[in-house]
Amino acid sequence: HGANGHVSAAAVLGDLPRRILSLLEHAAHDAVHHNEINRWNVPQLLTRAFLECDEQVVVKATPPGSGTTAIVALKIGTTLYVASVGDSTAMVVEWNGGAIQQHEQQQSNFRIVAESIKHKPHLPEERKRIEAKNGHVMIPRRAGDSSRVIIPSTSSDGDTTSDMALAMSRCLGDKEGKIP
Repeated sequence: HGANGHVSAAAVLGDLPRRILSLLEHAAHDAVHHNEINRWNVPQLLTRAFLECDEQVVVKATPPGSGTTAIVALKIGTTLYVASVGDSTAMVVEWNGGAIQQHEQQQSNFRIVAESIKHKPHLPEERKRIEAKNGHVMIPRRAGDSSRVIIPSTSSDGDTTSDMALAMSRCLGDKEGKIP
């Protein structure tokens, strides 16, 4: 998002996969060394990779006011881990092997098994987190419009303005849009 969102996306694409692999390799080495291969904390590892990518790469490498979303799917054995930031969606879809239907009135041979959670400001947990940090959430009056995070900013003369209104409650990059 923002005028240079593509720069943020390229920074994430160049860093996040390598960062996750590096953290996995270190975790595997440590687990084997300590005979604890089944004790990896993969969700924590993915969270760390996203945070480090944001802090060390995206925020430093992208122009102000630009950021991106990201979704990662990682399969270890028979377990699928999905981590995301922003309002993009990942789905696990099951196909029952029948013919693909072309018409809406026919029953689909596909079923959504799991779907990632979008980081949207109107979700209770996200709204609570935002408001606890003195951010504001704007809920639209018209159905179909997006809720927004309103980020107060201070102009050079000290006046408070509200010039940031993001339709997602989390992202990589966009340092100016982060609530302290």
